[in-house]
Amino acid sequence: MVLDPVDLAANRGRSIVIGRNSNASTPAAGSIWFERKDGSATYAVWPDIAMLLRIGSVGPTTDTSGTVVGDQTSWYEYKNIIRTRTDATAALQAVLDTKVEDFTYKNSTYFDKDGNPEVFTGLVIRDRTEWYGKNLGPQQIPALNEVNVAGYTVLSIQALNNTIKEQQKEIGELRQELAEIKQQLALLAAPVAKEK
Repeated sequence: MVLDPVDLAANRGRSIVIGRNSNASTPAAGSIWFERKDGSATYAVWPDIAMLLRIGSVGPTTDTSGTVVGDQTSWYEYKNIIRTRTDATAALQAVLDTKVEDFTYKNSTYFDKDGNPEVFTGLVIRDRTEWYGKNLGPQQIPALNEVNVAGYTVLSIQALNNTIKEQQKEIGELRQELAEIKQQLALLAAPVAKEK
C-alpha cells in the first residue's frame, strides 16, 4: 500500500490510525505486525501507556509485555556467553585513551532551554574498530555500544579498586615497619636516658 503525497496545508501528513482494544476489563494498544525475513516468526510493535514503543511476539496482551524498542536485554538466556573478562587494567587503559568530546547533532531536533541545538558531552566514533562502537559493518551506520561502555566502566572501577587495595596493603606494611622502627629507637634511647 502506498499513500501518495498530498497538500494538506498546515496540517500533518498522511497517516494511518490503528485503534485500540477498548474492552473495559482487558484494554490493549493497537499494533502493527511484521514478519521476519525468513518467515519463521512475526512481531508486533505498539505504544505503551508511557509513550514507549514496545516489540513482542505475542502482541500487547498487557501494557508492559514485550521489550522496549532500543533496549538490549541483559538476561543470560538471550546471550551466548564467550568468557568472563578479567583484564581490568587493559579496560582501564582503553578508557583513559578514549577522547571525550562536546558536540551537537547535525539536523538535530534536540534543543536547550534557549532553543539552541543542545550540546552533548560524549564519545564520537571515528573508526569502525573503536571499542565503544557497534553496528560496524561496511553497510551500517555505527552507533554507541552502551553495553561495552557499561562493561568497560565496571572493569575500570575494578582495576582502580585493585590498585587501591594494593596501595592500602603497602601503606599497612609501611606503618607496621614504622612502628617497629619507633619501637627499636625507643629501646636504643632507653639506656641513654638512664645514664643521664
